[in-house]
Amino acid sequence: MKTLSMSKLPFSLMAFILLTFISCQKEELQNERTNQELWDCHTAEGLSEAVLKQRLIGTWNWKHKACPFNPNDVPTDTEHAGLSAEFKSDNTLTIKQDDEIVLQTTWTLIESETAVHVPPIPSYQLRTDLFVNQLIGVIVLCEDELLFMSSFVDGCDNRFEKED
Repeated sequence: MKTLSMSKLPFSLMAFILLTFISCQKEELQNERTNQELWDCHTAEGLSEAVLKQRLIGTWNWKHKACPFNPNDVPTDTEHAGLSAEFKSDNTLTIKQDDEIVLQTTWTLIESETAVHVPPIPSYQLRTDLFVNQLIGVIVLCEDELLFMSSFVDGCDNRFEKED
């Protein structure tokens, strides 16, 4: 019977912890709604511009990014870990990284010029005074999940979760 030598124990333990961590992250991503499920939920609610604006108010924590049309850009939930966006009713927007303010700007909703749905239904995007890469795309909002969807024009999708 072979025994594990003490010199290999730290490596084996580290490998086990790493695999467990990766498995938990994959499971968390797999338990999220798909973009299509989010879109279906969003459109079923038929949010007006005023209601959408009201529901955006609050703090949203970045969850992950996916760029399905770029084979070199794998989905990630670490690239912008610690990023949050706080939308205020006075149309100010504060972007924080690990609770430190990195950007303050103003925001407004604009009707999207890109038809995402046939027949077209109203869809909205953000207009900000300063560029915020993670907030580009059509807004898809369902309960406490927020998606800035650009994949339908070969861009990236950034998903956020509302802070309690």
